[in-house]
Amino acid sequence: MSDDQLKSEISKIKPSTHKSQKIPEDGYVFIGHGRNKLWARVQIFLKDELSLNTMTFESEFHTSESIVPILDDFLSKSIFAVILLTAEDETSEGKIRARQNVIHEIGLFQGRIGFKKVVLLKQEGVEEFTNIAGLQYIPFAKENVEKTFYELQRTLKREGIIA
Repeated sequence: MSDDQLKSEISKIKPSTHKSQKIPEDGYVFIGHGRNKLWARVQIFLKDELSLNTMTFESEFHTSESIVPILDDFLSKSIFAVILLTAEDETSEGKIRARQNVIHEIGLFQGRIGFKKVVLLKQEGVEEFTNIAGLQYIPFAKENVEKTFYELQRTLKREGIIA
């Protein structure tokens, strides 16, 4: 699908900005990621285009805090999660994988909110970990994370997060 076709398709399903489009005030879409800044583009799409409440590690100040209560807070407030697997760490075999905290977050959120409410955005070239072989993910090449937005929006509709 070309960029113009993708933009056309997104504009057809772009939700209105009615208050009813938002998820409940106490529910958030968690965005899990490594060091790659592509997560910020996803956050802008979710917040500005879909009017969703989002949460990332960067959302609050966490200096001197243990990661366990931070993750527990994320898990308790989230009703959906978008996890970006970007090529960041090289293995001893020369393969590129996502950061290990990202792999951990996938399992945590799938266990808490369910497999259908956790969407994986996987950058081309990222090594698949054992359990991802049976999971659906939305692929994207290079830095083109925007190519995932159409399918991401369709999943959010399917799961009742947006109308």
